[in-house]
Amino acid sequence: MLKIFKKGFCFVLLNLICVNSVSSQITRVTYKSSVYDRDVNLTKSTEEKKKGQSDKQIGLLKEFMKNQEDTEFELLYNKRESLYQKVEKLSIGEDSKLSKILDNNKYYKNLEKQIKFYQRDKPELYNVIVPFDEYKWEITNEMKMVDGYKCYKATTTYEDIYNPHNDRKLVFTPIVWFTPDIPASFGPKGLDGLPGLVLEASINGKKYLYVSKIEFEYNKVKEIERPKRGKDITKEELEAKILENYKKN
Repeated sequence: MLKIFKKGFCFVLLNLICVNSVSSQITRVTYKSSVYDRDVNLTKSTEEKKKGQSDKQIGLLKEFMKNQEDTEFELLYNKRESLYQKVEKLSIGEDSKLSKILDNNKYYKNLEKQIKFYQRDKPELYNVIVPFDEYKWEITNEMKMVDGYKCYKATTTYEDIYNPHNDRKLVFTPIVWFTPDIPASFGPKGLDGLPGLVLEASINGKKYLYVSKIEFEYNKVKEIERPKRGKDITKEELEAKILENYKKN
């Protein structure tokens, strides 16, 4: 009887270990960033001179667009949570103007705890809490192949945080392509909540992200860590702080 109990206990323990191992198994998805308009004329024309654009400004724009093409982002996820962030490989100084306009935000989501936020460092380091079901997606029947996977198109609209400098909120219209063949409700830049992994995304036709590599059973990272630094804040609280700082200045 004791032997049967021990065998049964070992079997249950083995099952629990296997289930936990599968749920913590990490997948890494690498995305590259690009811009739709690849034919922007960056020569300093007479019209640009009139607008006061300097050689330095135009040079910065050229550098920005080049680095947009070279920038990579990674999405790490398992059955419970995900983390999306820029892959740190560009040798740009912290005080560089370019480093301040590249997307350094981190996006974290936890399915079990129903938590979703993005971390930004302006005006301070904040974890901006957003609704867990942030987007109301409209899934279409439009289909195309992305990286060998059958993907479906989905669209949504949302408003950004109020900007007191221009007295308005920007409206964003993301278009994403997700695949039900990879049943993970995650995506780049917090664009998630769909019945499948997002492999391609564009925002207002300008910011463009596309998958370049998918690594299942990725073993270089043992666990996904929620960003530890930063103060938790809601979008409404952040808006109030931005407005307050704007009035002081």
